[in-house]
Amino acid sequence: MSDHFSGPAVMGDPAVDITDFYAFPSPERPGNVVLIMNAFPMATSQSFFSDVVTYRFRLRGVTRSGGSLVHGTAEHTIDFTFSDVPEGSSVQKGNIVTSDGREASFVLGEP
Repeated sequence: MSDHFSGPAVMGDPAVDITDFYAFPSPERPGNVVLIMNAFPMATSQSFFSDVVTYRFRLRGVTRSGGSLVHGTAEHTIDFTFSDVPEGSSVQKGNIVTSDGREASFVLGEP
């Protein structure tokens, strides 16, 4: 269940409202997981991600032990941050950093 627009931070900056999270095996790349996080439930095509928060995935590996799953102790993170959007611009840049030090940059709306 998602809880939208609760708390003072969300009311002040709706782009920080993380609403849903999905994780499932990739149908196209066996052995990989697809992660999806929804934020800003009332966003429009003119909306942007917040430039003051880090959107983070925290992951731990699991192993099957008998009939249950046991999570590992090693934690992996994937952090997404976004730039401020200059006045008169509609371009927002993003950056990804993983806990093992890999980085990538991108521009929203570009493949």
